[in-house]
Parts: sequence; structure tokens; C-alpha cells
Amino acid sequence: MGAACLTAAPAAAAPARAVGRPGCLRAQVDDPARCALVWMHGLGDTEEKWAQTIRTQVLPLLEETAGPCKLVTPLAPRGPISAHEGRWTTRWFDMEKLPLAAGNNPPELGCSLEDAEVSVERIHGIIDELVRQGIPADKIAVGGFSQGGAIAMLAALQYPQRLACCINLSGLLLGSDRLHRLIHPANKELDTIWFHGEYDRVLLPSMQRVGCVALEQAGVPVTRKRFPCSHKAHPRAIQEAADILLVRFTAESAKAFVVMPEALPSLLTKKLEK
Repeated sequence: MGAACLTAAPAAAAPARAVGRPGCLRAQVDDPARCALVWMHGLGDTEEKWAQTIRTQVLPLLEETAGPCKLVTPLAPRGPISAHEGRWTTRWFDMEKLPLAAGNNPPELGCSLEDAEVSVERIHGIIDELVRQGIPADKIAVGGFSQGGAIAMLAALQYPQRLACCINLSGLLLGSDRLHRLIHPANKELDTIWFHGEYDRVLLPSMQRVGCVALEQAGVPVTRKRFPCSHKAHPRAIQEAADILLVRFTAESAKAFVVMPEALPSLLTKKLEK
């Protein structure tokens, strides 16, 4: 009983330089899932460690109150990274420079939006399949770490049905100069959570600052917080993300509201007392 960790479908026709590992979403007969989380790993990583972390630290909390939750952790395609002298690795999009700060060639930041949009199409396909399997779009959350966080935000904001929320851990915002054109009206007020490491020297904290400003100027509500760590997910960030997911998955409607981390204990107490 509990979550099903699913292998994501292969990317749709991507540039020749990007090769993904094949897979599919497998729905089980009488699948009881009531909500779902789609989570993307970071540059040069795989889905396995994140799947294990979420299965052990996030899903037990969600399933105790929200019911069975489906987990989808797609593997990024392999391709060259210009910032690493063209070395091939798993990546959701190419980057010309690392480390990266807000002042490095904005607004594109040396990142390939074309590559990112190919990845977004793949994530949209995964969400579409989850909806076809019977999970309401407003009970589907999208999140990720680093590059995965960037794709999570881009995919969630452009999806044509209202989603539960988007969680970005130590990521960056792509397309900041065209958000008004990119954001679909259904997710214009999507609850967006951006947690970042105070001592991040890969994607510097300034990426969070300018990204949140751009989102807020576009009307997107953002819950932001920094944690005392480098370019990694702080344990408290994982816990607070799980708490926010619980609130969103048990919400009675998709009406937007921003959950501030300091308010979570009282919110969760009220929810559990029902």
C-alpha cells in the first residue's frame, strides 16, 4: 500500500545531442492514488537518490492524511554541457556558465531555453498521463532540485490546468523576461515555493532573489526561504516542502494561497484534528 514510483516516458523528439533512457508510466489496476508528485533531479545526477529520499522522508507524511500518493521521478536525457567544456552528462538544458549568479548574462543566463522547452513538453506529457489515470490536476505537484527546479517552475507555470503547487529547491528561473507570455492563465496564481542554500556557490543565492522578484511582478505568489547549506537540499527544506505538499493535497479547492513556513505547525494541527 502507498506510493508507486513510476518511470517516466521518454522525451519527445529532442535535439540529436540529447539521448534519454526509455521508460513508461505504468498504471496498476484499481490504482488508489489520490495525488501525485513529479520530481526532477539536478544536473549530472539521476532520479534514484531523489526517489529514495522522497519515498522515505516525504510520502509517509503525505499518505497518512492525504491518502496514497504517486511519485514520478523522470531521468533527464544525456547531452553536452558547455560550462563543462562539452562533457556529456544528464541535463535538462545546456548551460554556458557555472557557477551562476544573477548578473551573469541576464535574462537568459547562458541557459538554453530551447532545450528547456523540450524538457517541459516531456513533463507536460507525464502530467497529462497522470490526469488520464484519474488524478485531478489540482492534486498534482511539480518540483525539482537545481536544473530540475528550473524545469519544474517552467513546466508548472505553463501547464493548461491548475496544479497543486510547484517546489523549487536551489534552482533558477528561466524566461524571466517573458513570463507574462509564458504563464498559462490557469497557473497565474500557482503556489510556488523556492528554498535555497544561503551558501550556495553553484547557483548563487542572488538567483533566488531576482527570480522571486520576477515571479512576484508577474503576479505569481512565492514562498521563499534560505537554509544554512551549500548547493544541496537542507533536511529542514525537505521537511517543510513535505508539510506544504500535505496542505495543498488536502485543500478543499485549488484556490491559491501562500503557506508561510512559520504557519505550518498550526495549519497541520487543524488539518489533523478534523
